[in-house]
Amino acid sequence: MSRAGVVAALSLEARAFGARRRWRPGIEILPDGTLLTVSGMGLASASAAARALVAAGATGLVSCGVAGGLDPQWRAGAVMLPQEVLSVSGARLPTTTRWHERVHASISAALRSASPLSHAPLLTSPVAIETPAQKIAAFRGSGAVAVDMESLAVGEVARQFGLSFLVIRVVIDAAHDVLPAGLAAAANAGGRLRGSGQLARHLLVPGELRAWWQFARRFRAANASLSSAARAADLTASLP
Repeated sequence: MSRAGVVAALSLEARAFGARRRWRPGIEILPDGTLLTVSGMGLASASAAARALVAAGATGLVSCGVAGGLDPQWRAGAVMLPQEVLSVSGARLPTTTRWHERVHASISAALRSASPLSHAPLLTSPVAIETPAQKIAAFRGSGAVAVDMESLAVGEVARQFGLSFLVIRVVIDAAHDVLPAGLAAAANAGGRLRGSGQLARHLLVPGELRAWWQFARRFRAANASLSSAARAADLTASLP
């Protein structure tokens, strides 16, 4: 039986696919049979989560969540459905063509002009790319239009087991946006943002309150697009 397995780095991202509001570690089975798990941020965490999905019976793997914009034309809320994922060393890992085509058609029809949609390459970086200068350098060096920290690892597990592979990402910070200080540190290994004590230390820094407020506003736009894309994708039904 075909069954999609979805890896989300954060529990907030998993909710776009219908996950429980209070996430518990493990794998959740969605009403359509799709398997969903929260990995935490980074390549190693994503790889472990993808392997757990394979062990649970997933026949196709999806990396989903938010991404940082590298190409200046893309703003918060733009949907990324890349045909290939790039590593910082230049390696290229394609997504599964038939699955990509089916999901691309479904999401395009559902979103229409509500959110821009790109199938250009996505870069996976082992470290956060945070500043506008770093983003422009990554864009010029790789040609990728957005960046995340997990998709390549999920794709490598899919390739190892001969499974289909897909990526659905939504831009949360544009190329000119600066991420709030401590954002990566605020996400724990379980994929949840740490409590008020962790964030409060950064909010006390002059200018950081505004940075976090702007980030929260962009996250709302990105999450709305991700939720719409997730509903339209019908991942298990569209899996080749």
